[in-house]
Amino acid sequence: MTAYRIDPHRSEVYIQMHSNVHPIEIRTQGLSGTIEAEVGGGSLLLAPSPRARMEISADLLRSGIELYDKEFHRMLEVQRHPTIRCELRETREVTTGRYRVIGTLSLHGVTRDIDGEVTARVRGAGANLEIEVDETIDVRDFNIQLPKILMLEVQPDVAIRAKIRAVRS
Repeated sequence: MTAYRIDPHRSEVYIQMHSNVHPIEIRTQGLSGTIEAEVGGGSLLLAPSPRARMEISADLLRSGIELYDKEFHRMLEVQRHPTIRCELRETREVTTGRYRVIGTLSLHGVTRDIDGEVTARVRGAGANLEIEVDETIDVRDFNIQLPKILMLEVQPDVAIRAKIRAVRS
């Protein structure tokens, strides 16, 4: 399989949490890792199934509002669990350019199976991959206690979006 390196400067993670007052948004770069995949005809080939390992430092997840960030980092226990990891094990095509992926997410010291759909594009004759993720997780599945900040109550469903750009190694 061909190895691709995720470009942490061109990849972006966007997290949106909802509260009883307003949404809390986190946008950051710094996602790193590798993707192993074969490409042909401008798309991913599924035999063998693409694999990926990605991670991001939990400390990079910041909203820009210091009070929220302190509570969010306390909630994630960033000192004890400094890295969030995702590993892709299986990929199936849903439609052209859209794939169902199965893997694991390790967050807050808990690893859970996850699955969802992603959009993948092959660029530059297979030299670059662009992958878009749009999923929602329930943070209670990762033993995370939801914060209450003054009158603000955060909801357990968290939307995660990512634009991943990877270059052939």
